[in-house]
Amino acid sequence: MNLRGETAIVDGAHALLTAVRTLASESLYPLTDGEFVEMMGEVECAMRQLETVKHRLIADTERRSLAKNAGFSKTSIYLERTLRLSHADALARVRAAETLSPQVTLQGVDVGPALPYVALAQEEGAISVDHARRIAWIIKRLPEIATDAEKENAERILTDYAREGSPDVLPGLGEEIMARIDPDGTLTTDKDRQRFRGITLGKQRVDGMSPLSGEITPELRVMLAPLLAKFARPGMCNPQDRESPCTAAAAEDLEVLKAAARRDTRTAAQRNHDALLCFLRFDLDDGQLGKHRGLPVAAVITMSLAEVERAA
Repeated sequence: MNLRGETAIVDGAHALLTAVRTLASESLYPLTDGEFVEMMGEVECAMRQLETVKHRLIADTERRSLAKNAGFSKTSIYLERTLRLSHADALARVRAAETLSPQVTLQGVDVGPALPYVALAQEEGAISVDHARRIAWIIKRLPEIATDAEKENAERILTDYAREGSPDVLPGLGEEIMARIDPDGTLTTDKDRQRFRGITLGKQRVDGMSPLSGEITPELRVMLAPLLAKFARPGMCNPQDRESPCTAAAAEDLEVLKAAARRDTRTAAQRNHDALLCFLRFDLDDGQLGKHRGLPVAAVITMSLAEVERAA
């Protein structure tokens, strides 16, 4: 404790704020190019090291049960409200802390982080948040049956590269590591695949559009691939072309399909979208999807009066 009754770590936080204010207010103009580049590297290193401090703060937030004491069910929700973070950012920080901060067992024994090589590199300021996140994702994707030694070796290889290379290269390196651990794909089980399956329909934006993301199992891909191969071909299911074939029967007229393909200016992604829309529309119209909460499953389209008048 100092004379003000504050610990060194609190003084350190105050000094950090002071240093940041100085960096933000002082002119960069007097620096030579060499000095400028050196300072830019030092600032980046400091920002990376601060991630380690954030991990410690979040881990201690959980240890102190601050979320529970404040009436929140999860630490991520507590961080959202307390630090005014987005939901995604709060979740990402909690997950990073779970992986990269020292852990304490139920018996109160301090153990190291789940990814010690990554944690050390981040503590040294050698790797960024993107590096750490992508390495953690790659290690998580390894088959459950992979040995601890294989996982540790993979983490070490990825971290050694990350100290010198771009995070964008890590996924490719991860694929190479996976190919060496499981060259014929026999170690990866259905249980491994089921861990990562999922499709997320994001919130609808003001413009009416919605993001869609996820990972699909081999079974779903086998079913989806031929559907797209048939209905997402150039010329098929084009909502901007009234003469575009939208059924398998209509597509049998090759001359009509070729003519529609010549008029088709959509991207492959747009054709995939339109094929799924056409397929689902037919299923909804046929009533094959049954009922949900006592009502037939159907698409409900709403339009404002102004939109109706414009369409007219």
